[in-house]
Amino acid sequence: MLLALAYIFTWSVMAFFLAKFLIFAESVAPHDWIMFCLSLFGVVSCFFWIVFGNRWRSALITTSVLYLILYFLRFYEHLQFTPKVSFWQDISFVFSSVWTLSVYAFSRGWVLSGIEILFYDWIMPSLQIVFLVALVVFNPSFNRELKTHS
Repeated sequence: MLLALAYIFTWSVMAFFLAKFLIFAESVAPHDWIMFCLSLFGVVSCFFWIVFGNRWRSALITTSVLYLILYFLRFYEHLQFTPKVSFWQDISFVFSSVWTLSVYAFSRGWVLSGIEILFYDWIMPSLQIVFLVALVVFNPSFNRELKTHS
């Protein structure tokens, strides 16, 4: 139950941040609308998982996997891939730019924006990986299959 509450909390926060962005942004990419719909699907599927049980576990896994795929596609899009710079320098540039942007938001007193940047770019993907591992490891049918094969 604790996993379900943490899961629904993260998707709710993500939906809130994206709704705020979609309402107040001057221009919105299609990627942001897809992420917003995916976050709403995450909230709904987690609610159904709490109410109806393990039959909705596959919806949660699908939501997390789709989120991670979209996140890594967005991350890949921001890499520069210049011939003079190595792949690791490109990755470090993306991480340093996110960190610089969040520090800038905090230094200006925009605390909610700084938290939003950190949550959207670092915390949410990390939590989705943890949730995926937890959903697979704590799955009763998966544990039964492991016991029968050993």
